[in-house]
Amino acid sequence: MHKYITTGVASIGADMLLGLSKEQIASRSFALTEEKGGHRPSQIVQFKAGETISIDRAFETLPGTLRSVLMPIGSKAAKAKKASADAGSDDGGAAA
Repeated sequence: MHKYITTGVASIGADMLLGLSKEQIASRSFALTEEKGGHRPSQIVQFKAGETISIDRAFETLPGTLRSVLMPIGSKAAKAKKASADAGSDDGGAAA
């Protein structure tokens, strides 16, 4: 599992296994199925900015819309976020 902090509203579907706190599970219990290693949404679930969640996928493999509202936690994850940002902001060296 890879840990993230949400920086905006994050919508997550059934294709990801999540590691959540007891409070997060309780408030979304109607939309979660417990599996070995975590909980899988049975429908889209949302997390507000500032929540900590774990996802079974590395940052660079997440959809861009989800990456835009997640901040990886940990040194390897932070490097992945920086590399992704650097690759997306390559303007060919043009000055404004």
